[in-house]
Amino acid sequence: MKKIYIQIILISFTLIFLWATGFYYWQGMQVIKISNNEAVENKKIITEEVVSESTPLFNEPIIETDKNPKIEAVSDSNVVEEIIEEREEIWEEELLEIDNVWEINTPTFSIDLYTDSSIQKFVGTEVSFSDISYIPENLVSLSWSYIVDAKWNWQMRKEALDKFEKMSQSFYAEFWEKIVVVSTYRSYVYQKWIKDRGCPDNLCAKAWYSEHQSWLWIDLWEASTNSQFLGKPNLKKYYDWLIKNASSYWFHNSYQKWKTVDWYDIEPWHWRYLWEELATYLLENDLTFTEFYNLQLLDEA
Repeated sequence: MKKIYIQIILISFTLIFLWATGFYYWQGMQVIKISNNEAVENKKIITEEVVSESTPLFNEPIIETDKNPKIEAVSDSNVVEEIIEEREEIWEEELLEIDNVWEINTPTFSIDLYTDSSIQKFVGTEVSFSDISYIPENLVSLSWSYIVDAKWNWQMRKEALDKFEKMSQSFYAEFWEKIVVVSTYRSYVYQKWIKDRGCPDNLCAKAWYSEHQSWLWIDLWEASTNSQFLGKPNLKKYYDWLIKNASSYWFHNSYQKWKTVDWYDIEPWHWRYLWEELATYLLENDLTFTEFYNLQLLDEA
């Protein structure tokens, strides 16, 4: 009797399996059928709608069709010449518009991007200081009223520190927190030591090519990565406040648009003293200091 029961159970499972397999196969055929119907309908839509007046005249149409008389008319040389002339006029108008925008936004103030002691001295991946051992004369130590010196007795040029202290005071009035400084000046020797330890080029400048040697720059709170820094709600809040207010104290966030634009990755902690009119100009025109430098080179060429 036990053998009979076992045989009945096995036969039942086999029948259920065969039924499930057949049903799954039937469902699959229905899906394929629906998909094919949708593909046919989509092809109709593409044929009738995509190839329209917006289709580029000098490119092949997406799907061949005889419903676009303009494509056939391109074979007429007179029509082609008219189209080319029309497009040239559009391009000229666009270029003129760009030129007018740049003319309106052209800075009217004097700057010095090249002298080592200049407030606006530019340094970057291929632009160094003239003097490898450059050190300014008017250096002062950070105060403790509204600033936390996180490592040791950092120094800055006096004119930069005066403005930074005022900015720190305003920051404290807003958040009841002191601005934390984790780095300021780095000498040629110290920057070389950092590079020799393996700091990558997208994060650390070569020695002699770093804004750190200007004594006009500060790193705030932490030097990590863009995502890590802005991923912390309090640091994101502080950064937003600085972007909005730092130019009033003549400071600028140097690296905001990745390596392809600024030669370094985004660094929301890295702020540079530039001078009032230039810092304000960069903010109003959504330019980084590196972009401004390259535009000046084009203007001088």
